[in-house]
Amino acid sequence: MCARLITLLPLAAMLQMLIGSSAALAQAPPATTPVLPQLSVDLNSLQYPSAAQRAGLQGRVLVAFSITKRGRADELEVVEAEPVGEFDAVAIKAIRQVRFTVPDDWQDSGNVGHRFQMTVLFKISPCVAPACVAPKPHASAADFLVIGAEAK
Repeated sequence: MCARLITLLPLAAMLQMLIGSSAALAQAPPATTPVLPQLSVDLNSLQYPSAAQRAGLQGRVLVAFSITKRGRADELEVVEAEPVGEFDAVAIKAIRQVRFTVPDDWQDSGNVGHRFQMTVLFKISPCVAPACVAPKPHASAADFLVIGAEAK
């Protein structure tokens, strides 16, 4: 019994060390995720796709991108689109036109490589169809833009 107790003591010490270190990890502050910087964009130059407008089609596109040290969107990719393919090109064009106000240390802080997500909503108003439901931003999006059109 003594021999067994001796072999269990080091194991108990190891368990205590593991439990202690995992508790320390759980209490460690989470890595800070960069916040999407303030943005500005002139959406007047963007046109609602005319075929979609005539059809009364609305939608949303989730776009992932990084932000350069000059405050421009880079490495853009469509993550999700509803309806698929209908608004992708206009959504990418909209995000490319956004200018972000980044701090001077944006590149040094490692934020240049961080991926952000924004939703571009395509809404027609007034929405008169019985089943018309205005699109909403994606839950994972840091912000959203709206490109609107009048019903035809």
